Formats: sequence, structure tokens, C-alpha cells
Amino acid sequence: PVLDMMALPGDDDYDARDELKIAYSYFKNDPYIDDNGLDYIGKTTYEGKTSYSFPHTMSDVISGLLVNHFAILHFREYPADISASFKQLIA
Repeated sequence: PVLDMMALPGDDDYDARDELKIAYSYFKNDPYIDDNGLDYIGKTTYEGKTSYSFPHTMSDVISGLLVNHFAILHFREYPADISASFKQLIA
């Protein structure tokens, strides 16, 4: 859910000079709307079909499990740097 807060190429708030920029609220309710396509092999962009994705908070995810009677026996967050997740999108 935290990654959904970051500006990506194609967003109005995106600037390639920024390492990572928080552009959206963690509690955003409206959908992300995207019509940008990306050819991962040729690195070219094109107008793709419009897609919609909806952000979720960690409480949305965990509460969804609990109300459906899943038992959470262990929950761990790892101290890894996730900023590298976006490097391939910028290169």
C-alpha cells in the first residue's frame, strides 16, 4: 500500500529528477486511472487501454482477512529498501 503513494512516470506529479516522491495520500479513495502502455523490451510507450486500480491500506488488507476467518499467525515487515522497485521503470 505504501508504494501506491509514489508518483510514477506518466503522473502529473512525476519528475524523473526526484528519487521518490510521495504524490498521493495513503488514505486515497478514488481509483488510479491509467492509459499509458509500456513495451518492456523496446522501452517505448504508447496509449493503452484505460485501466483502473484501487488503493488499499494495510488495515483494509488485514481486516479483509480477519472478517473472512483467516488466522494471522505471524506478520513481519522487512527493513528492505523498496525504492529500487521503481528503478526499472525510469531506466
